[in-house]
Amino acid sequence: MRAHLERITPQVGSSVHGLCVSEPQFPAPWHFHAQFELTYIRRGSGVRHVGSSMEPFAPGDLVLIGPNLPHRWESSGGEASVVADAAQALVLQWPQELIPPGPELVAIHELLQQAAHGVVFENGRNRNFANALHSVIEGSGLDRLLRLLRLLEELSQSRLRVLSADDFQYDRQENSDSRLNSVLDFVRHNYQRKVTLAEAAATCDLSSQAFARFFQRVMNRTFFEYLTEYRIHLACQQLRQGSDPVAVIADRCGIPSLPLFHRQFKKYRGTTPLGYRKSG
Repeated sequence: MRAHLERITPQVGSSVHGLCVSEPQFPAPWHFHAQFELTYIRRGSGVRHVGSSMEPFAPGDLVLIGPNLPHRWESSGGEASVVADAAQALVLQWPQELIPPGPELVAIHELLQQAAHGVVFENGRNRNFANALHSVIEGSGLDRLLRLLRLLEELSQSRLRVLSADDFQYDRQENSDSRLNSVLDFVRHNYQRKVTLAEAAATCDLSSQAFARFFQRVMNRTFFEYLTEYRIHLACQQLRQGSDPVAVIADRCGIPSLPLFHRQFKKYRGTTPLGYRKSG
């Protein structure tokens, strides 16, 4: 699969690129770049794509992504928030060659190897790591690099989970980036209603059969499997963040049949909607 290549210009005097994102929504398209990337979500929620992985994200989400691994963060809902800073994140990016091999850096290199498939940190300490990440952004020159190494050393000792499947691959020679972003945007704006394969295919200017083959090859799942999984992830957010009845959430997320919603929720989450709400 070929995603959009993002070219990152290093900041003057530092190989570590740091930024504080503050936008009405997370607008990042499906893309990849040659640098490592560490992202902490300060504000906002939605769906995170990393390789073959698709999961909900919320404040406190901390993810490390290796070079050339396609990814995309998208805010919940189809429209931009009226709040100017509804989407906030801290982001660090650095080149592959920045951290040399050495016995003092073995743990860090093992972490970076795992990042080839993307990793999410799940240890209850992400807020502390966010402070350290912000400290890296505030640093400069050699001090910024040393702060990054200290942060990575701490992260290497933390509980994490690998995101993308080991066999996930994509063909960069295939001009699929604009098509994939078009259909992902289509889902984001239309998941609440009944969607046909022909509609989705039209966003890519493909026949239904050609589109079905394209989507399966690119995303390692059928279009309707992706659509259902996307709806369930958004339902998870609403179950945790509010108190609306399950039937209301199911209908709002595009699955008006409550029995079907329960079956699909159990398939993707391994529990019932109410069980999921109580576990949070």
